[in-house]
Amino acid sequence: MTDSDALNDAAPETACAADAPAAAAAPFASVVVIGLGLIGASLAATLAAKMPGVRVFGVDTDAAIEKLKEIPVSLHCWQGDDVTGFDHDGPL
Repeated sequence: MTDSDALNDAAPETACAADAPAAAAAPFASVVVIGLGLIGASLAATLAAKMPGVRVFGVDTDAAIEKLKEIPVSLHCWQGDDVTGFDHDGPL
């Protein structure tokens, strides 16, 4: 068994079992991994290494949220309960 430090520092090819069979043709052309923490980044790197014909996209959710904070949003609604809901005290 490999310890986690060795797996984290290893290239995806060396982190996978050496005797693992080569991937068959994938039934999909691309994969999106949402969240690039330890697990997501490892999954994306391994997919890219083991399935070179598949395009792998990664979404860094922290960066996406920070970018979204910069975009002004205007919400217009004719019903106050659609915006505020009924879970508060006071008028809608």
